[in-house]
This record gives sequence, C-alpha cells and structure tokens, in this order.
Amino acid sequence: MRRRVPGGGGSLAAHGNSGQEQTYGTQYTTVEGTFGPYPVADPDDLDERRARAGLQPQAEYDARMRQTYG
Repeated sequence: MRRRVPGGGGSLAAHGNSGQEQTYGTQYTTVEGTFGPYPVADPDDLDERRARAGLQPQAEYDARMRQTYG
C-alpha cells in the first residue's frame, strides 16, 4: 500500500511519484508499512541545498514528518 503525505515544499518537491529523485527531500510516502522520503538526488549535499532554499536541515524535517505522519 502506498500513501503520499504532504511535503510542505509545494513546488520545491515536484518529483514525488515521477520516478525521479527529488531535490529537497520534502516528499514522503508509505510503502509496505515503511514511512520515509522518496529517493533524494545527491544526499551528501542535501542540507546545503535545503539551506540555500530557506529550508531547515533534513534531520529536523524528517523528525517532524515522522512525528506528524509516521
């Protein structure tokens, strides 16, 4: 079962279900009971990209998403 939840990033998180890796890590889903983000392009530079876009660090965002939706 797949459940898509809001990512809070609007157009920043355009890749979601398209099969492409996302840029900012804002799109999450549940697949077979496991909640987590869709794949992210270049995860080593994720927090730097997020900071340039005015987003909080991924670890903080992930904790909030898991608390709210996971």
